[in-house]
Amino acid sequence: MTVAEYAEWGLNSESPDSRDELIDGVIVPLLPHFRMHGLANGLIAFKLGQHFDQHTPGYATIGSGVVLAGDTVLSVDVAVYPWAYEESTGPGGWGAETPAICVDIVSPWDRPAQLQKRVMKYHAAGVPVVWHVQTEDRAVMVYRKSCAVEYHEGEATLTAGPELLGFSCRVSAFFTAPGRGLPRACSWC
Repeated sequence: MTVAEYAEWGLNSESPDSRDELIDGVIVPLLPHFRMHGLANGLIAFKLGQHFDQHTPGYATIGSGVVLAGDTVLSVDVAVYPWAYEESTGPGGWGAETPAICVDIVSPWDRPAQLQKRVMKYHAAGVPVVWHVQTEDRAVMVYRKSCAVEYHEGEATLTAGPELLGFSCRVSAFFTAPGRGLPRACSWC
């Protein structure tokens, strides 16, 4: 299935509320996320939004499709675009721009091989930085093309490098509910 066919299929689907991705021309269903996943998703986008408000034009999308090479549309938890917003011009309204950073929040059912394949797809499509946010470990793994993997946790400061100059945030801020502190760790966050 091509990206255009996938977009048409989605418009005519009998269950438009279902979540799925197109990977190498094949539709792959996705499970709903856990609560901690959603909290981290919102907090990351909020922190990025604060950065854009104070420093540079740009925006972040939550759960939007990103078109990659090879008839692939991935549902990215947070996609970062450090430039002014423009209306989508790609098939299905997903946009034609390649994000500067793609953030995937790791779910308990994600397999390491699948996660690595996603990183390779992002890099092959021109995404320079991928963050894997691990809710269970309260950590972020940073994958840059042709660089060693970086691991950040707790009170460590995460920066985005040249892709998003000036951005920095404590890793724990991605997991701390406003006014509530750090939610308890669990195996099904």
